[in-house]
Formats: sequence, C-alpha cells, structure tokens
Amino acid sequence: MKRLELVDGAQVEAPSPGTVSDAVRTLSPRIEFVVLRETAGGFVQAAWGPSVDLPEGSYVLETAGEHVDEHVRAEVTDVDQLVAAFLGFLDGDRGWVDTFAWTPWTT
Repeated sequence: MKRLELVDGAQVEAPSPGTVSDAVRTLSPRIEFVVLRETAGGFVQAAWGPSVDLPEGSYVLETAGEHVDEHVRAEVTDVDQLVAAFLGFLDGDRGWVDTFAWTPWTT
C-alpha cells in the first residue's frame, strides 16, 4: 500500500492519482516537499528547487527502493515529469525511472 506524506505532517493512505497529482503540483515556498512511500519499502519524493538550493522553476526528485539500485536524485524542471514519476510509482510502473538523469544521493 502507498502513503502520501505532506510537509505539514498530513498523511493520506492509499491516495488516488488525482490526490497525488494535486500534491505534486502544489510544490512551492509554502509546500516545500511531498513524499509517496510504499509501506513495504521504497519511496519517491520531490522538493521545490529553492528549498534545496536549486533555482526557481526547478525541483529535486529522489527515489529509493526495489525499482532502483540505490538512493538517487535528479534535477527536474518540468512539473509534468514530476507528476508522471509519482503516478508511475503509485501504479508500480518502473518505466518512469529511465526518464531521468540520476546521480547518487549524498548527505
């Protein structure tokens, strides 16, 4: 089962595609990040660019789990691509992973 987690601590169990899409499209200075988590493991998350030292109009996308070999991240400038990644993860479709230029996540 999937769980959507919002920056304000709100959680939505088994979110619909519309709920996930709306959450991703609200990324902004007020809503800085959103996470879609598989309760059995793995996640996809996105953050509004300026909140992670990226330029306005960009986002960071991170993911980890069985669909990738390690915790990775990508810079994204198209919110529609972010939505597609989240919806692919929601549906269990791994195809979205190959759409991005990933780099290993480092602290």
